[in-house]
Amino acid sequence: AAVAAGDAALKAALDGRALRPDGPFAFELAEALADASSREGGEVYLSARAAARPRLSSRSYEFPDGGDAGAELDPGADPRALARLLELEAHGFARAGTVVRRHVRLYQAAIAEAGDTEAGRLALRRLALGRFVARGLDALDAREARLAAWTPKPPAKASISWGYPGGLAALLALGGVLLRRRRRGARTG
Repeated sequence: AAVAAGDAALKAALDGRALRPDGPFAFELAEALADASSREGGEVYLSARAAARPRLSSRSYEFPDGGDAGAELDPGADPRALARLLELEAHGFARAGTVVRRHVRLYQAAIAEAGDTEAGRLALRRLALGRFVARGLDALDAREARLAAWTPKPPAKASISWGYPGGLAALLALGGVLLRRRRRGARTG
């Protein structure tokens, strides 16, 4: 039901972006979805933790592939925690339904604009791939710029830590004193 109903606030946010079939609509949709969903991330985690068996919070426990997530619900958990988790899941499904419907509509419009010719489909493919490659290259350039601009912070106070050489000197001196006493004891004994 949540998928079919959609998310009115996200729909309005998408309408405000004025997405076009010839634009980077898939990226914009993903960005809007992540932005809307990120506000609930912490609450989803806390609700899931409150409704799940405590072993799921252990580093040593691994959820098996193909396992039954429902079996991991804690029968003694507060029913309000499970209800909140299910409510948050419904919100996520509503957002997903909104974004998928918008993506399908924009994708179909892009295909229609390309027409039935091979040249039109090829132009659309080149446009999409060009955006994808350009975005990836821009991300790599930004990463390299951050790395080039980064300089580690110097130590707060550059000085010699005299404790280590002083401790070593004291140990050597003590060893010398003990060796000298041993030699004296051997000569007198």
